[in-house]
Amino acid sequence: MSVLMQLREELLTIDPSIVSDPRLYTDMLDAEGGNALDVFDRVIRSIIDNEDMVEAAKRRIEIIEERKARYEAVAAALRRKAKEALLTLGIEKRETEDFTAYMGKGKTKVLVPHPEKLPKGYRRITVTDVPDKDAIGKALMSGVAVEGAELSNAEPSFSIRTR
Repeated sequence: MSVLMQLREELLTIDPSIVSDPRLYTDMLDAEGGNALDVFDRVIRSIIDNEDMVEAAKRRIEIIEERKARYEAVAAALRRKAKEALLTLGIEKRETEDFTAYMGKGKTKVLVPHPEKLPKGYRRITVTDVPDKDAIGKALMSGVAVEGAELSNAEPSFSIRTR
């Protein structure tokens, strides 16, 4: 990068107008610096490779999550059937050399089939205290002052397209 910056300064000293023609400017950098942009090109290719790996990892995670969900569903179904079997056979405990399965007394559950009918004292209200940046942004953009918030200058965007 320091070579590129030095070369940029040299080229601007020679002809300040070259920055107005980006294609000419990059061609001159390549010609003058002996492939000065090769390092930059390798960085971009590395970005592309790493972003491809991110996508591959995301897909692999999705596949593993799907497999996990299937295993969980099978385990839950088998657990229900094993419980039914012990109940049907009237067996409270089954011991082998590698596991013990037993029926416990269980715990009383609270069911709430109609939550809308519950009195307020039996409801839990949760509030998230985070800034609503969309609302704040709309207000600031329309000229409304919002204490504790401000707009920042936009940062230049950077994109890479592949063919």
